Amino acid sequence: MGLEFIDASAMTMAELRNRVATLPREAAIYYTAIYVDGTGKTYVPHDALRMVAEVANRPIVIDIDTSIGLGATGGFVLDPIAIGEDAARRALRVLGGESASSIPVAAGNFSKPIFDWQQLRRWNIDVNLLPPGSETRFAR
Repeated sequence: MGLEFIDASAMTMAELRNRVATLPREAAIYYTAIYVDGTGKTYVPHDALRMVAEVANRPIVIDIDTSIGLGATGGFVLDPIAIGEDAARRALRVLGGESASSIPVAAGNFSKPIFDWQQLRRWNIDVNLLPPGSETRFAR
């Protein structure tokens, strides 16, 4: 069984909302960001995520920490605070006189599994099935 990807970039928000409301059971939604729809109408990505989530009939996977709590289930997300702290440490080294070329490029650990407990509950996803080390937020 293969995967099918649906490119929603040319859809209007109305078309997209209709599509995510009628997805088959084995589907999932991977949301990155919507800045503009097929008509050229602009959106704040967090507002667009909320609009998609309120009608989606399947869980929404995301890739950035700041989208947790907006209707997405979660996923392996980037941590912008950790990225910023690492960049600040490197900048301070350069400001302290160290040559930028002497600072090695490092692949930081800026991604971690974070999930919205309320969305896990909505979709009947057992927290015991989450990857080891997962963080859940918004538990009641």
